[in-house]
Amino acid sequence: VAALVPLAVVSLSLVAAVVATGGWPRRLVGVVVAMVGCGAMVASVDGVGELLGGRPEGYPVATVVAGHVLAAAAGLLLLTAGVALAASGHRMPRLGARYRTPASATAAVDPDQRLWRSLDAGRDPTVE
Repeated sequence: VAALVPLAVVSLSLVAAVVATGGWPRRLVGVVVAMVGCGAMVASVDGVGELLGGRPEGYPVATVVAGHVLAAAAGLLLLTAGVALAASGHRMPRLGARYRTPASATAAVDPDQRLWRSLDAGRDPTVE
């Protein structure tokens, strides 16, 4: 079925979107993943319906039907992953979130900086 190839490309790009987003945008990506899964299932079921009308020449029916069954299973997997992502994707860490400093953390003051500031103020830092 020709519609499965673009759906596969879209689902691969959505994997990158899941990694790059967080919060509500990630939930929206989960909804789109679920919709792509539904589309893959519908396309594969339509393909089986076409096969029942006439089989393509040169291919055994078992091989062709197995391909459509695998596509439907992949669509079901995408649908399940999309629903799970839409439900709890906001709890997953965002890309690069591990490397961000907390807002409450302050930068350490350089000891030499204190000396230079006292010199700028006109005081002798060596005299206590």
